[in-house]
Amino acid sequence: MIYAYEDTPAVVNPTPATLPAEAVSLNGTFLENIIQGYRTLYVKGRESLGTDLNTYSVGVADGEKVKGSRYPARVLTVGFQLLADNDEDFRFRFNQLNNILSIEEADFVFNDEVDKFFTGYPVMDASVEAGRNNVTGEWKIYCAYPFKRSTQTVTLSSTD
Repeated sequence: MIYAYEDTPAVVNPTPATLPAEAVSLNGTFLENIIQGYRTLYVKGRESLGTDLNTYSVGVADGEKVKGSRYPARVLTVGFQLLADNDEDFRFRFNQLNNILSIEEADFVFNDEVDKFFTGYPVMDASVEAGRNNVTGEWKIYCAYPFKRSTQTVTLSSTD
């Protein structure tokens, strides 16, 4: 039996439809559209929001009383892949990623939820395997304000 082989074309500028579901847009631009060979693999920390409870005990009573609660800062972890053909391309692309992420604060939108965004500080702390031009790693987004916001503008007016 003979099979017809058809090569798949390389995607140069991915569209939202060809981007990974959790692709990260930083201030309006997806990293996949800036850095050749970059691909978002996963994002952790978007799902649930932790709560800090302030509790106290009363005498010898069982359990505790809740005095109050608050939502602490949130950290999102972005897993990525970076592919390069040679050492020079790898160094250029990794430097490009470091430069893009070396900003103080940005708005982050994810491809599977484009109507919401987080505001945070990107932190590049990826330790990748040495001697490789095709690597995986993680970088983080520190969200001092832990809630996601809507991208839709709301107009309010006062009435008597």
